[in-house]
Formats: sequence, structure tokens, C-alpha cells
Amino acid sequence: MSTQLVQDEINALRGGAVQGFFVYAAAAATVYEYVITFAEEIFLIWTRSITLSNAIFLLNRYVLLLLAVSEILNPLSWYTALSCEATNMFIEAVMITMSIIVAGFSALRVYAIANDGFKAISAVVVLSLGLAPVAVELFLCIRISYYFVVRLGYYPLCDYNAHFSSSVNTALLLLARMCTTVADLIVLLCTWARTYRIAKESRKSNVGSSLAMLLLRDGTLYITVLLAFSVLEIILLKSSGRQSIFAGNYINAFSIPLSSILINRFLLNLRQASNKAAGLGAHSNAITLHLQSTQSSSRIVGNMGEHLEYNSDLRFADMLEEDNVEDTEDRNGWDASEEI
Repeated sequence: MSTQLVQDEINALRGGAVQGFFVYAAAAATVYEYVITFAEEIFLIWTRSITLSNAIFLLNRYVLLLLAVSEILNPLSWYTALSCEATNMFIEAVMITMSIIVAGFSALRVYAIANDGFKAISAVVVLSLGLAPVAVELFLCIRISYYFVVRLGYYPLCDYNAHFSSSVNTALLLLARMCTTVADLIVLLCTWARTYRIAKESRKSNVGSSLAMLLLRDGTLYITVLLAFSVLEIILLKSSGRQSIFAGNYINAFSIPLSSILINRFLLNLRQASNKAAGLGAHSNAITLHLQSTQSSSRIVGNMGEHLEYNSDLRFADMLEEDNVEDTEDRNGWDASEEI
């Protein structure tokens, strides 16, 4: 075996090991996120009426959890070619499903906040651009060999042969990332346009609200982080050269799960804001803006167009307590605040 082939094998094994670290880190973050937000899920999702945004949350959350469990158990299947093939194809299917969910979320968000004349076209464009990684991933999956098992000493590794060059891989991954970057930019610009309109209404109504608070409440932080992931992927792919396949695997192993976690947090925050607007958490010292959210096709997008809630004084335990008080008032027909 030539020196170059030996070096390529060493690089491949090293790349697989590094990818494993990314995979396990993402799986650990996913499980941790699930544990710390389980109570909010029960209170904010399962006890409320089912909407499209709730359905997206549940699908995204449990597909993500399924991915984490399969990634953790993945090494246990690397002993036969069949188990190796089945496990990796299952993980690829889950990753593609998550990419579809992310694209659908972005499209629905744009549909909810865009101007009436541009809702449909904006949503279609964002959805089409967001699905570019799905098309690329499907093509790359078709163009690789069946998985097989190789052994590093006594340790089994799952491997495959790629029937495409490194340059083709880099070009396709860059195309996918550029499409998602443009989609994220469209979402961000639509968000800022809506924030600008609300800021003007706020000034006309003499409602004191800083631009920073408006940007927090419209979800700019979440969208900016998603955009930053896309830009980071482009930078790493451009600078990785011959190791573009490994760079793409590293990024996808962590960025896709983390993007799904951000979407879950975004939807939970939307639900919390919606509940508070309905009277579940009205504190006199809460940070609120007396602005009405635009009611855009609520049957389709649920509360996807509403503001987020950022309130350091409002804790989840307070929300539970207030909800119990409301339930008591509904049953007994009296106002608990009158006795305080």
C-alpha cells in the first residue's frame, strides 16, 4: 500500500473519531434539553388545544430525541454489514426529516409575519431554499456504496465508498448551505420589516418600548443563530479543502440537532407568550408591550406570528400556580384576588 493511501486511511479513521465526538456531544445536549423542558412541554403543549405550531413542536422534539437515542446506540450495531447499513440509513432518514421540519418551520414563520401580499410567495421561496439540503443529502446517499464493517484492531467501524469526488461533494454542500443562508436571510428581513412596523405603531400609541426589546420579542435572536450556523458551515467547507466530506459530517452532526433545539425553544416561548396574553401570568412587574399581534391565518399557522416573551420575573412555577388559581376560580365562581 502506498504512503498516500495509508495516510488517507489514517485521516479517514481520525475523521470518523472526531465526528463521533460531535455526535455524542449533540446527543448529550439533546437529552439534557429534553429533561429540563419536559415540564414546560406538559404544561404548554399537552394541556392545550392542538395547533399546527404544536404539531411541529412535537414532531421536531421527538424526531430529535429519536436521533439522539439512535446515535448513542449506533456503535452497538457495527458488527455486521446488514446492521451497519440499517442503522446508518435510519439515521440518515431521521436527519433528512429534521431538515424538512426546519424548512417547514421557517416557511410558516415567514407566512405568519410577511405582508399580506407577499405571504404565499415568501413562504414558497423559503421552503424551496430550505429543502435544498434535503435534495443534496438524498443525492449523496444514492451515490455511496452499501455500508460495510472494517476493524481497527478489535474495534469495528462502519464505512462506505463514495462514488463522487471531493470537489463535487464540496460544491453540493456549499450549494445547500448557501440556499439555507438565503432562506434564513429572508426570514430575518421579514422579521425586521414587521418589527419596524410595530415600532412605528408603538411610537404613535406612546407605548415606551426600546428597539432592543422589540428585537428580542420578534425572535431575531433565534433566527440570527440559525443564520450563523449556515454561515459557519460555508466558511468551514470553503477552508476544509480535501477534507470537505469530514467537515460536512462534523457540521451536520451538531448543527442540525442544535437548530432543532432552537426551534423547540422558539415554539415553547411562543406558547408561553400566547398563554400570558390570555391572562396566564400577568405580573405587574412583567415586561410587556401593549401591542396587538397581527392575526394572520391563525388556522394555518397558529401563534407562529406572535411575539416572544422575555420576562426575568416570570418563572415556570409561577405560571403553574396561576393556572391552578384560574382553574379554582372557574370551578368555584369566585375571584381569588379579592381576598388578597
